[in-house]
Amino acid sequence: LIGGTTHARSYAVLRKGGHLVYLTAAPIVDTGSAFGVQVSRAIIADQSHVLVAVAQLAVEGVLGPRVAGVFALADAARAHTTLEAGQVTRGRLVLDIDPEHNGPV
Repeated sequence: LIGGTTHARSYAVLRKGGHLVYLTAAPIVDTGSAFGVQVSRAIIADQSHVLVAVAQLAVEGVLGPRVAGVFALADAARAHTTLEAGQVTRGRLVLDIDPEHNGPV
C-alpha cells in the first residue's frame, strides 16, 4: 500500500486477525493492535540467485504457465464469454494469433 491516509483507511477493511503488509511507505503509524491485526513491512532485496533458480525450473519444464484453453483470435468473444461464465477456474485462456490457425485477415 501507499502509506499515509491509505494506510490508515486499510485497517477498516481488515478483519480481526488480518495482516497488513506495507512496503517502504511513510508516514506509517502502526495502530494494528487497536484493530486486532498484525502489521509488517515487506523487505525487498535483489536476490539474483533466486531468479536464476526459478528460470532454471522454467527451462526444465517444472515451472510454467497453466493453460486452461486456447482460442483462435477470431473466437475472442467466445473466450471472453467462457471467462464471464466462470468456466475457467484454473489457468489462463490463450488467444492464438498465428495466421495459419486463424485463416486470412
